[in-house]
Amino acid sequence: MRLKFGGANALKSAVLAAAALVVIRYCFIDNWPDQVLYSAMSAVSGDYTVYRDGYNERLFRSLRVGMTERQVETIMGPPLRRGLWGDYSAGKQPREGEAWEYTRPNKVMGDYKIRAIWFDNGVVVRIENSYLFD
Repeated sequence: MRLKFGGANALKSAVLAAAALVVIRYCFIDNWPDQVLYSAMSAVSGDYTVYRDGYNERLFRSLRVGMTERQVETIMGPPLRRGLWGDYSAGKQPREGEAWEYTRPNKVMGDYKIRAIWFDNGVVVRIENSYLFD
Protein backbone atom coordinates (compact mmCIF):
# COMPACT_ATOMS: atom_id res chain seq x y z
CA MET A 1 0.00 0.00 0.00
CA ARG A 2 1.41 3.31 -0.99
CA LEU A 3 0.41 6.60 0.72
CA LYS A 4 0.50 9.74 -1.29
CA PHE A 5 1.34 13.02 0.43
CA GLY A 6 1.24 16.41 -1.17
CA GLY A 7 -1.16 18.46 -3.21
CA ALA A 8 -4.75 18.61 -2.01
CA ASN A 9 -4.20 16.12 0.86
CA ALA A 10 -1.37 18.21 2.30
CA LEU A 11 -3.46 21.37 2.05
CA LYS A 12 -6.45 19.72 3.79
CA SER A 13 -4.18 18.42 6.56
CA ALA A 14 -2.62 21.85 7.05
CA VAL A 15 -6.03 23.53 7.24
CA LEU A 16 -7.33 20.97 9.75
CA ALA A 17 -4.17 21.30 11.87
CA ALA A 18 -4.46 25.10 11.84
CA ALA A 19 -8.12 24.92 12.84
CA ALA A 20 -7.29 22.53 15.69
CA LEU A 21 -4.56 24.88 16.94
CA VAL A 22 -6.98 27.82 16.89
CA VAL A 23 -9.53 25.87 18.95
CA ILE A 24 -6.87 24.68 21.40
CA ARG A 25 -5.50 28.20 21.80
CA TYR A 26 -8.96 29.69 22.31
CA CYS A 27 -10.08 27.09 24.83
CA PHE A 28 -6.87 26.45 26.75
CA ILE A 29 -4.54 29.40 26.33
CA ASP A 30 -6.77 32.47 25.96
CA ASN A 31 -8.99 31.28 28.80
CA TRP A 32 -8.27 30.18 32.31
CA PRO A 33 -8.85 26.41 32.85
CA ASP A 34 -12.10 26.94 34.76
CA GLN A 35 -13.52 28.87 31.80
CA VAL A 36 -13.04 26.25 29.10
CA LEU A 37 -16.68 25.10 29.40
CA TYR A 38 -17.89 28.71 29.33
CA SER A 39 -15.83 29.35 26.22
CA ALA A 40 -17.30 26.36 24.47
CA MET A 41 -20.83 27.41 25.42
CA SER A 42 -20.25 31.00 24.29
CA ALA A 43 -19.05 29.75 20.93
CA VAL A 44 -22.52 28.27 20.49
CA SER A 45 -24.73 30.92 22.12
CA GLY A 46 -22.69 34.01 21.19
CA ASP A 47 -20.22 36.14 23.10
CA TYR A 48 -21.07 39.84 23.31
CA THR A 49 -17.92 41.08 25.07
CA VAL A 50 -16.63 44.57 24.30
CA TYR A 51 -13.04 45.19 25.39
CA ARG A 52 -11.24 48.42 26.15
CA ASP A 53 -9.13 49.50 23.17
CA GLY A 54 -5.73 47.84 23.45
CA TYR A 55 -6.93 45.22 25.96
CA ASN A 56 -4.59 42.24 26.30
CA GLU A 57 -5.61 39.04 28.15
CA ARG A 58 -2.00 38.09 28.87
CA LEU A 59 -1.42 41.44 30.59
CA PHE A 60 -4.68 41.08 32.54
CA ARG A 61 -3.51 37.69 33.81
CA SER A 62 -0.29 39.29 35.07
CA LEU A 63 -2.20 41.43 37.59
CA ARG A 64 -2.00 40.39 41.24
CA VAL A 65 -3.81 41.19 44.49
CA GLY A 66 -1.76 43.79 46.36
CA MET A 67 -0.84 45.89 43.31
CA THR A 68 -1.57 49.61 43.38
CA GLU A 69 -3.90 51.51 41.05
CA ARG A 70 -0.84 53.07 39.43
CA GLN A 71 0.73 49.66 38.74
CA VAL A 72 -2.52 48.36 37.22
CA GLU A 73 -2.93 51.42 35.02
CA THR A 74 0.70 51.18 33.88
CA ILE A 75 0.14 47.56 32.82
CA MET A 76 -3.44 47.74 31.48
CA GLY A 77 -4.04 51.38 30.67
CA PRO A 78 -7.17 53.20 31.83
CA PRO A 79 -10.32 51.09 32.31
CA LEU A 80 -13.35 51.08 30.06
CA ARG A 81 -15.36 52.35 33.00
CA ARG A 82 -14.96 52.97 36.74
CA GLY A 83 -17.51 52.34 39.45
CA LEU A 84 -17.92 51.85 43.18
CA TRP A 85 -18.43 48.63 45.10
CA GLY A 86 -19.44 47.97 48.67
CA ASP A 87 -19.44 44.95 50.97
CA TYR A 88 -21.92 45.31 53.81
CA SER A 89 -22.16 41.65 54.83
CA ALA A 90 -23.73 41.02 58.22
CA GLY A 91 -21.16 40.67 60.97
CA LYS A 92 -18.37 42.27 58.93
CA GLN A 93 -16.84 45.69 58.95
CA PRO A 94 -18.35 47.56 55.95
CA ARG A 95 -15.89 48.00 53.08
CA GLU A 96 -16.07 50.21 50.04
CA GLY A 97 -13.81 50.76 47.10
CA GLU A 98 -13.49 51.37 43.41
CA ALA A 99 -13.92 48.83 40.60
CA TRP A 100 -12.30 49.18 37.19
CA GLU A 101 -13.96 47.33 34.34
CA TYR A 102 -12.05 46.40 31.21
CA THR A 103 -15.03 44.74 29.49
CA ARG A 104 -18.77 45.25 29.08
CA PRO A 105 -21.59 43.64 27.10
CA ASN A 106 -22.30 45.18 23.71
CA LYS A 107 -26.05 44.93 24.17
CA VAL A 108 -28.55 45.19 27.02
CA MET A 109 -28.69 41.43 27.53
CA GLY A 110 -25.97 39.09 26.37
CA ASP A 111 -23.26 36.73 27.53
CA TYR A 112 -19.90 38.38 28.09
CA LYS A 113 -16.53 37.98 29.78
CA ILE A 114 -16.15 40.05 32.92
CA ARG A 115 -12.67 41.47 33.42
CA ALA A 116 -12.59 43.85 36.39
CA ILE A 117 -10.26 44.92 39.18
CA TRP A 118 -11.52 45.80 42.66
CA PHE A 119 -9.55 48.27 44.78
CA ASP A 120 -9.69 49.12 48.48
CA ASN A 121 -7.70 52.22 49.46
CA GLY A 122 -5.92 52.15 46.09
CA VAL A 123 -4.76 48.53 46.36
CA VAL A 124 -6.09 45.53 44.39
CA VAL A 125 -8.22 43.30 46.64
CA ARG A 126 -9.95 41.23 43.95
CA ILE A 127 -9.48 40.36 40.31
CA GLU A 128 -12.73 39.47 38.56
CA ASN A 129 -12.20 37.03 35.70
CA SER A 130 -15.51 35.32 35.00
CA TYR A 131 -18.21 34.80 32.42
CA LEU A 132 -21.74 36.16 32.73
CA PHE A 133 -24.54 34.17 31.13
CA ASP A 134 -27.42 36.51 30.51
